[in-house]
Amino acid sequence: MSVTTAMPTVPVVTVTPTAGPPMSEVELKTRVDVLAQNFLDKTGNAGLAIAVARKDAATGAMATDLFTYGVASRETNEPVVQDTIFEIGSITKVFTGILLAQAVLEGTVKLDDSMQVLLPSDIHAPTFEGTPITLLNLATHRSSLPRNAGNVKNAPLNSRYERLPYTESELGQWLNHLQLKALPGTVYRYSNVAFGILGYGLARLAGTSYNDLVVSRIAAPLDMSDTRMTLNDEQWTRMAQGYNRKNLPARFIPDSGILGGGGFLKSTIQDMAKFLVANMQPDTTPIASSITFAQKPEAPGPQPNWFEGLAWEVIRPGAPNERIWKNGGTAGFTSYISFARDGSSGFVVLTNGHEAGMLARELIRLLHQN
Repeated sequence: MSVTTAMPTVPVVTVTPTAGPPMSEVELKTRVDVLAQNFLDKTGNAGLAIAVARKDAATGAMATDLFTYGVASRETNEPVVQDTIFEIGSITKVFTGILLAQAVLEGTVKLDDSMQVLLPSDIHAPTFEGTPITLLNLATHRSSLPRNAGNVKNAPLNSRYERLPYTESELGQWLNHLQLKALPGTVYRYSNVAFGILGYGLARLAGTSYNDLVVSRIAAPLDMSDTRMTLNDEQWTRMAQGYNRKNLPARFIPDSGILGGGGFLKSTIQDMAKFLVANMQPDTTPIASSITFAQKPEAPGPQPNWFEGLAWEVIRPGAPNERIWKNGGTAGFTSYISFARDGSSGFVVLTNGHEAGMLARELIRLLHQN
């Protein structure tokens, strides 16, 4: 899990709105094309996919535009297209947060339940001076758990994967000897393993795998057919090759193991565009209540005016310019999803390279000029 985003970094953007009509689709494409080419030139990334959603102020209708650039693989020169599959890294955590919201709304768990409710009896959730980690602590990076489990193993060099799939037995070996260093709920500490445990436990309570829980409870209701942890043979033919910061081919993160909820999902720009719009307009979806629940600020974040939802990062809650977002990163991919709380605009960036946040800054400026 060490390859997922260590901590979210919010783009610091000063936006001065300008008067005038909204951009036409032609103007939007022209300006996004320029931003995308500048981004690829600066980063050297192989490929890029962008979704932009904008609400018509007069009618309330949502328009979504998809843009693709570069190649999915330098080795094959296959272009990025709308159904190219990318690792989305820590944006996976948002899916886990929605699953938690669903479980709470259904009465399966409560946010103040101890982490122990997620685990079998032979795996013991750590406490600090008798204070347990709660599910809310897990979902808001205030569990006091470290970034990653201490006994994750590298895969053999001839494997397509960077890490070996993590097992329930290994989780027990690690948790049963873990000593917390701070009181849960008091310190912000970004944790991949916290969300891995949350996803594992929710799937365990549902009697299924994390992959199948995401597919049945989120992806299928939102018509996201390529969003999953485990790809079939046909989907692997559409999987982009990731590249590291030296622009060399990177190995993939595992598509199996019990910690998938921390950062193991894969998706396409067309699927993530649907997910973006679903979060901007929850009432248009069959899972509106859980989407809305997950976006609610629940705990302080790492900086002033920054709060944690159930995995979502919420900036300036209650202000006219409130923004909700999440980024992700793996060994070979970075991603970004962001939208205005008022539902006026939002975007997704997927790239088989690094620095997606650099482009996010420019897209925020662009969308808020009108």
